[in-house]
Amino acid sequence: MIAYGEGKPMADNKTDEGKKLNRRSKISVRKNFRLKELKGKIQADSTDVHMAGTILVTSKLYIDSVGTDYEGNYSILVPENQKIRIDALISGYLAVSREIFTRDDAFSKPVVLNLLPIKIDQVLHLNEIKFVGDTNIVLNESIPALQSLVRQLYLNKNFCFEIAGHINQPGNYIKDGSKFELSTKRALKIYEHLIKSNIDPARMMYKGYGNAKMKFPNPKNETEAQENRRVEIIVRNCLDIKG
Repeated sequence: MIAYGEGKPMADNKTDEGKKLNRRSKISVRKNFRLKELKGKIQADSTDVHMAGTILVTSKLYIDSVGTDYEGNYSILVPENQKIRIDALISGYLAVSREIFTRDDAFSKPVVLNLLPIKIDQVLHLNEIKFVGDTNIVLNESIPALQSLVRQLYLNKNFCFEIAGHINQPGNYIKDGSKFELSTKRALKIYEHLIKSNIDPARMMYKGYGNAKMKFPNPKNETEAQENRRVEIIVRNCLDIKG
């Protein structure tokens, strides 16, 4: 089952008839795919840390998880010839997520995930949550990142965080107006999603930054523009959070 949210409307959502058409479920018949064993390891800089945790694998058509051994080794079946995302979930640590295409060479050596201890003011190492241009509609490709985010926040309940919204607007710094408000609406969208996912609002705050922190101040293509339209999750001191 795949949830698309507001990302694939069939009709104009401004009319009652259009809203009826958009509220729908779709069943598609797809070809079966072959599974193959993928091996890997999670590790951290500190050699005295035991790495027992959970590995989560997701793609457009597949989701599965498996536990690691006490040293962080894992083995999991994954679909062949697909783009997959691999996340490591372990209390007190963040993982740099890996995206790989499961051709033959992907299975030739272990897939290693390097864990980072959670620190104040650290940006979570997820693929940034991105949006359709000039809207607060989350792109479908960001759904795995949202799923991973919810799991990491469940696992690390002692940490608080800020949801930071950004826009793609090259040029002069924007301090107010509808463009600036869009960055706040994007952060609010994720805030509301996390509340619906039973994340305690007392642990989080949301804030819009307009175009003050674009990753690409002069984007050369749509990929760079999408990198600018994003929401980031930043670990904050719980004393600074107003849920």
